[in-house]
Amino acid sequence: MNKSEEKLPVQLNTKPFKGYSIDQLRYQLVYTSLQKEFCKEKFLRTMHSAVEATPFGSGKKSKSMAFGGSIIQSVLKGLSYADYAIVGFSAFKTVRSIFSLFRRKKK
Repeated sequence: MNKSEEKLPVQLNTKPFKGYSIDQLRYQLVYTSLQKEFCKEKFLRTMHSAVEATPFGSGKKSKSMAFGGSIIQSVLKGLSYADYAIVGFSAFKTVRSIFSLFRRKKK
């Protein structure tokens, strides 16, 4: 080994660790198990609301529609009244152009 690669021992001025007491170990065990239970409950609650979500509110529909419904619902929550007006106008314009194709005068 080169002199630059040698590691020097680090000396710290701390007390040596004597270990945990049985009460501290029990407390940590209970604390971590409670954290796991809270995280699991939060995850299950979130998943349940995502599965039960539908495009236009809460109702029980087929589970194949749950994922797409939750996406549509989250998008619709973020729209303002002006956004609804613009979406409605563009949808009306599209439908009007489609109907005008069918109603053309025949020669």
